[in-house]
This record gives sequence, C-alpha cells and structure tokens, in this order.
Amino acid sequence: MIHFLVQAAEEELMLNTALLKFFMPVFIFMFVFALMYALLIKTKIIGDSPFPVLVMSFVIAIVFVVTPAAFKFTNVITPWLVVFIISLLFIFLILSWLEVYKFGGEGFGAAVGNTWVAWLVFVVILAIFIFAGIATFGPMLSPVAGTESSSGIIGEGVKATLFHPAILGLALLFVIAAVTSWVIGIKGK
Repeated sequence: MIHFLVQAAEEELMLNTALLKFFMPVFIFMFVFALMYALLIKTKIIGDSPFPVLVMSFVIAIVFVVTPAAFKFTNVITPWLVVFIISLLFIFLILSWLEVYKFGGEGFGAAVGNTWVAWLVFVVILAIFIFAGIATFGPMLSPVAGTESSSGIIGEGVKATLFHPAILGLALLFVIAAVTSWVIGIKGK
C-alpha cells in the first residue's frame, strides 16, 4: 500500500510534456504571427496602417501552421532560437552584474551596437536556420534516393548529396563558366 502511494507521488512530481505537444500549433502560430507583425511594422513594407499588417501576419502564420514542411521547420527552429536568446540575455545580465556593461548606459549600448557582437549574433542565428533547414528539407531535396543513413546522422545525407555526380557536374560547369568569363574579360581589355 505504501509503495503504491510513493509511486503515485513520484508520478505527480514528474513534468508531463505530452500536453505541450498538443498546444505546439498554437505556440508556432503565436510565434510566427508576432515575428511577422514585428517585421512588417518595423520595415513598413505594407504601410503604416496596422490592419493590413495584422491581416498579412495572420495569413502567413496560418500558412506556417497548415503547411507540414513549414510547420516542421518552425518546430525545429523555435526551441533553438528561444534558448539562444535566453542565453544571450543571461550573458548580458552576467556582464552587467560584473559591471562590464551597464544597462541603460553607454556600455551596454556600445556592446549591442558593436559590429562584432552583431555579426556573432547573426552568424549563430544563420547557423540555427541552416541546421534546421538541413534537418527539415534535406531528405526532400536530396537527388540521391535513400541517402538517409540508418544511424540518423544528417551529415551522411549531405555528404552523399554534395558528392553526387549531378552536383559535381554542376560544380564543374560553374568552374568552366567562371574561367571562361575571366579569360574573355582579360582578352577584352
């Protein structure tokens, strides 16, 4: 009897994340909607009026939730971006605590406005997007049938794709075209 009570207490203490998977389309919708709304307002591509921006953001978010490939891509990217942004926030908080950068002062603004910090953030976000793109669209874009290895390593499919004869032939054609245009450009002068 006591063993049953201990087991029930342990099961209640464990975090059940199965319910979060049920709400994942809602989280993805809210993420894409907020991101698109912020981008459209900031860039003013559609204009200053908020209603067209709301409608366009809503439509794009719906398309991302309904399209399986876009949903999977966003499902892969979202946790990585959230972890990266929270990690970046904690790094700046620690630097602020150590008085390396001060919030609201020139120090923190100089750190965020610094070009190497901006490039570092851009490169990490680009790497996240590339990894998610390979993980999501790699098997669909592979010219080699069945390049997914049984070990589940993404690099194996990428390696098989990059060294496929069709891709190598395309690379050879690009090299020949580049050398030809370079030779023609030198003779033209």
